[in-house]
Amino acid sequence: MRNTLILAATVLAALTAPVLAQVTPEMLAAAHEVYDAADISDEAHIALYCGAAYTLIGNVTRTQGDTAAADAFEATAQGLLADAEALLIEEGMSTEDRTKTAEAFTYVANAGVIEGTEVAEYTQEDCDAAAAE
Repeated sequence: MRNTLILAATVLAALTAPVLAQVTPEMLAAAHEVYDAADISDEAHIALYCGAAYTLIGNVTRTQGDTAAADAFEATAQGLLADAEALLIEEGMSTEDRTKTAEAFTYVANAGVIEGTEVAEYTQEDCDAAAAE
């Protein structure tokens, strides 16, 4: 359980510091370097990306006042992040690298899913399917 909290805490921390709306092009470029170099399984990749995306969507949905939808997105995000954490541990990724990778995936997911400045890596259908596995 402790390890599962590392990715969730990292994604949540990325939501607040810095505020994702203030992510500079340089920060996003640095995140892409980590994201693009991540040597992880396809299963871990989609779970981490979608977990970050659903955390972000839940946060936005909550600020818009839809608590029920936000709760649903956040619950799905927690499951995906738990799956990602377990896979990354199994794949031998260190705690430090998992933290750095989760932060990078959060910035990249934000650009694709929330800001729309990039094409999202996965569709909602992809993420829902990953969550259902």
